[in-house]
Amino acid sequence: MERAAAVMQANGFTLFYHNHQFEFYKYDGERTVFDLLWQNAPHLHFIFDTYWAQYGGCDPART
Repeated sequence: MERAAAVMQANGFTLFYHNHQFEFYKYDGERTVFDLLWQNAPHLHFIFDTYWAQYGGCDPART
């Protein structure tokens, strides 16, 4: 995602990612896919869907 977002930004576009519930499931007991995207894709922008975040076990007010 970072590579695509960086290429798009270099060409005048912005890549946005819309989350669903599965990005908030803890896959290694601690981190989520959303955590990995947030930490490793600085050119990626997010459309944060609070419904899906909460459905996936996240507290949107604390994220």
